[in-house]
Amino acid sequence: MPLSVYPSDPLPAVPYEWSTYRPIASSGPAWRPVTRALTRFDCSTVRLPYFNLSWEDLEDLLTFWNSVGGANGIFMFIDFLGINDTPVGVLWENLYVCVGDSTTGSDGTAVYDLPCYDATVDATFKIYKNGTELVRDEGGGHINYTVDTTGTNGVNEITFNDPHRPLTTEIVAVTAQCRRVMLQARFVDQRFPFTLREPWSATGTLSIMEVR
Repeated sequence: MPLSVYPSDPLPAVPYEWSTYRPIASSGPAWRPVTRALTRFDCSTVRLPYFNLSWEDLEDLLTFWNSVGGANGIFMFIDFLGINDTPVGVLWENLYVCVGDSTTGSDGTAVYDLPCYDATVDATFKIYKNGTELVRDEGGGHINYTVDTTGTNGVNEITFNDPHRPLTTEIVAVTAQCRRVMLQARFVDQRFPFTLREPWSATGTLSIMEVR
């Protein structure tokens, strides 16, 4: 079943803050801590500020918060940057896509959702496997991959053509001008982080983190 999508109304204030982190697990005594990275790539976090929200807008955000179970729930987040611009979005570099699984369908293809929405597929669009760019068109009519918008909730989708489907040892990344998508995300805060102000307006910042 598709995940709920973070609401696009009301819009947060811009600009807002993006950062990345690599989650770790730690154990052992303080004088000899032992840590282990939980992923082979960075995860994104974003802080969305909202100012002077009306009571109705605040209720919309609270309804979504409750519908996913607050910080316990998982949802899809689509970035707002460039939402009213043409071309859409900013240039995001080396966004994690997947680790290959060597599987194909009967037509010899492997299909993955990209962490992009409304991507511009031009000279700035690049796909990497283990850091090496995979050219889209080798010439002679052979296309190594195609990109379309048929993924879940309209995110961009990539189809790898044989023999370029990613192997189990290959990490796939994308550079694209687009709206950034967290295919799975959750709230950071354990409580709904808004403060009511007079006359019936609210201000707060929702922190969202990528989930893998």
